[in-house]
Amino acid sequence: MKTNRLIAPSVILLTAFLVSFSASAGIKNTSARTKQIDQLVDALHTKQELKANSPISDEQFLRRIYLVAGGRIPTAAETESFMQDKSKDKRDKLIDQLLESEAYVSHFYNYWADVLRINRRLGRSGASNEYAYKHWVKDSLRNNKPYDQMVNELVSSDGDVWDNGATGYYQRDRGMPLDNMANTVRIFLGTRLECAQCHDHPFDDWSQMDFFKMASFTFGTKAGYNKGGTQNEVRTQMSRDRKKFLMDKAFEISGIKGFYPTRKDADITKIYANDDRKSMARRRGIKTEEEYRALNNKVLKELSKYDNRITSRLISDIYDPLKYSHVVTNDKKSQLPHDYQYDDAKPKQSIEPGTMFGNEIPQHKLDEGYSTAYADWMTSKENPTFTKVIANRLWKQAFGVGLVEPVDQLTSHSEPSSPELMDYLEQCMKDLDYDMKSYLSMIYKSDAWQREAHTEEIAAGKPFYFQGPAPQRMSAEQIWDSLAVLTIPNVDAYQPTYQKEVQSIERERNIANALAKHSPEKFRGIVEQLGAEVRDNYQRQEAIRINFQKAREAEDIEKIKRYSGELKQLRSSMQKRISQVAYEGADARYKNSKKGSMNMMSDTAEMGDMQRTIRIAAPDTKITPPKGLSKTQLRQWRKDQSRNASGWKNIVKSTMRASELPTPAPRGHFLREFGQSDRELIQNANDAASVPQALSLMNSNLASTLRHPYSILGQALSSCETPEQEINTMYKLMFTRQPTKGEKSRLMSVYESNPREARNNIIWALLNTQQFIFVN
Repeated sequence: MKTNRLIAPSVILLTAFLVSFSASAGIKNTSARTKQIDQLVDALHTKQELKANSPISDEQFLRRIYLVAGGRIPTAAETESFMQDKSKDKRDKLIDQLLESEAYVSHFYNYWADVLRINRRLGRSGASNEYAYKHWVKDSLRNNKPYDQMVNELVSSDGDVWDNGATGYYQRDRGMPLDNMANTVRIFLGTRLECAQCHDHPFDDWSQMDFFKMASFTFGTKAGYNKGGTQNEVRTQMSRDRKKFLMDKAFEISGIKGFYPTRKDADITKIYANDDRKSMARRRGIKTEEEYRALNNKVLKELSKYDNRITSRLISDIYDPLKYSHVVTNDKKSQLPHDYQYDDAKPKQSIEPGTMFGNEIPQHKLDEGYSTAYADWMTSKENPTFTKVIANRLWKQAFGVGLVEPVDQLTSHSEPSSPELMDYLEQCMKDLDYDMKSYLSMIYKSDAWQREAHTEEIAAGKPFYFQGPAPQRMSAEQIWDSLAVLTIPNVDAYQPTYQKEVQSIERERNIANALAKHSPEKFRGIVEQLGAEVRDNYQRQEAIRINFQKAREAEDIEKIKRYSGELKQLRSSMQKRISQVAYEGADARYKNSKKGSMNMMSDTAEMGDMQRTIRIAAPDTKITPPKGLSKTQLRQWRKDQSRNASGWKNIVKSTMRASELPTPAPRGHFLREFGQSDRELIQNANDAASVPQALSLMNSNLASTLRHPYSILGQALSSCETPEQEINTMYKLMFTRQPTKGEKSRLMSVYESNPREARNNIIWALLNTQQFIFVN
C-alpha cells in the first residue's frame, strides 16, 4: 500500500525578527589568487618529490563542498540541480552560493562557537547573554563582517546585552580577567601565554611581566555589572535613614548619646575605654565594662527587630534579571602576584599596559581607552601574528591540516610546511580586507582542494604537503545535521528556538527601560510597598529551604520534590508581584496575566526592521485513503496515519540543525556521544570513534526515524516500486551518488533473503559505514 503524498502543502509558520543588517557585498573574484595557490602547492610537491592526488568527480565535489562549507550533505533537489547543470563553472557557482547561504552560517557558527566556547548560559552568565552572543556571531557570519572588525568589536565590547551581543565575549569569562586575556591571545594571536602567568615561559620568549602587561589592557573590563544608578541611590538613602532611626532608637534605650551597638564582643573593651563614652555610661548608672556589655547586648537585641535584610534582598530581586546584562570598561592596571620573583619589578606592583610583540601603542591611543587601543593594535595589519593565525585557521578548516600546527600555538620555532604558501595566504587575507567568505572561496576553487583525499596516515608532528585534503571524519554536528537533511524539509530555515531567544533578550531591555523611568522617590516607594508584601514570602522560603536541606541530607526524594515545588511556587508568586509593581507590566511573561498565569510575548515584538518567516512542512492527517480498502483495513489505515502524525510532531520538535539546539547537548544525546565539545575549553570537540558511538547507532531510533513515512528519506522510499529503486534512492540521498554494480548486487541479496526487514537493515548498515561519516 503506497501513500506518496504524505506531506501536504500546509506549513507551521514561525515569525521572528532580526536585528537589521546590511546586505553582503558578495564574494570577490579571486581566480588569480586561486591560480597562484595551485602554483605554490605544485611547487611544494615538486620540491618534496610528491605526486598530487587525482581530481575528484562531480559527485565527490558536491558532497564535500556541502559538508565543508555548509556542514551537511546535500538534499536530493540540490544534488539534482547540480548534476543537471552543464555549465563549465558550475562548481565555482555552487561554492559562492553555499558561502552566501544559511547553511554556511549554521556550520561556521558551530566552528566559532567551539573556538569562543559559547555554551548554555555562557557557563553562569545568563541565558540572554548566550542568545545575544550567539546571534551576534551568526549575524556577523551572515553579513560577512570582516574578520578584523569582528575581533575588534569582541575585544573592545561594552554596554548592554540587548544593544551589543559581542559583550558575551567578556560575560563568558566573567570574573576571570586573566583567563580571558590568555584565551584572547591564544585564539586571535595563536600564542599560548597562560604558562607565563606564574613564571617566565620555559619554552618560548614570553615573560611573566609580558603576561601582566597584556592583562592590564582589559583588567578593568567588568562583566556582569549592572549600572543600577537608581537602586544605588535608594540603597544609600535607605541605609542612611535606617542608621539615623537606629541611632535614635539606641539613644532612647540606652540614654547615651551616639550609642550604637557592636556585634563584635572584642570591640566592647576598646569602646568602653573611651573616656567620653565611660563618662556618659556612668551618668546612666553603668559603672563597669560588664554592665556596658549587657547594655550593648540589650540594645542589639532590640534593634534586631528592625532587620533591613528584607529590603536589601528585595532590591536585589527587583534587579535580578539585569545582574548579568552589562559590561563596563575601565582603565585599570593589573597587579603582579605577591610571590613575583624577578628583579624587574616588586611583588604586587601595578603594571602599565604593554604589547608582547610588535609596535608599542602610543600614549594618546591609551588615553582614549585601554581596551579600544588594545583591540586596534591586535587587529592591525601590522600585527605580526593576527593575520597569519586566521589565514592558517581557515586553511585548516578546508584541508583538515594547517600549514602551521597547532594553529593556536605559534612559537619562535614554528615552521610552516610551506613558508611561501603561508606568506601568500597571509597577504591574500590582508588584500581581501579580512573577507572570510572570499578567502574560503579562493581555497575551495583551487585544484589543490578539489583533489582526492589523502589516504595515508599523517604522522603527528610531521609536515603535510597537501597532495589532497586530509581525511576527515564528520564532526558530531555534521553527522547530526546530515541526518536532519534526511528527516525534515527546509532544514536550514527551520529555527524554532529563534523567537524565544529574541524574546528573552527583549525582556531584559523592557525591564531595564521600565526601571530607568522610576525616580529615586518612586522607586523607594515601590520598595517599601513590596517590602511589606513579600516579607512573609521570604520567611516561608527560608523555612522551606531549611526543610529542603534536611530532606537532602536524609535523601528523602519525595520531600525533596515537594519542597522544591513549593519553593518554585513561592518564587514565581514573588516574581509576578515584582513584575506587576516594579516593572509595571514590562516583563512579558506576566503581561495581562490572571491568577499568576504566564503568557509569552506575542509575535509582534521587534528587534529590528528585518522579518524572517521560518517554515517547516507539517503532516496532513486528512490524506485521502487508498481505494479498495475494506472497513477493517480502512480503520487500521486511519490508526496508522494518526500514529505517524503524532510521532512526526515529536520528531520535528527535536530535529533541527545543531546550531539551533542547546549546547552542550545533555549527556547521552547523539551529539555528545559523537564528540560534541562541552565548550569549556577552546575547540574541545572529539572526532575519535568509541564504543558508546557504536552502541548509540545500534540501539537508537535513528534508522526508524529516517524511514518514518513523513521523513524525507521515508517519502522518497515510499515512491519506489522495486528494491533496486530503493537501493538507488538510499545511495543518492545518503552518499550523493549511485551504487556500484557490486554494491547493488550485495544489497539485492539482502532483499532476497529478508525482504521484510531489508530496507531497515540497509539504512542502518549505511549509517554505520565510513562512507557516510567521513567527509571525503
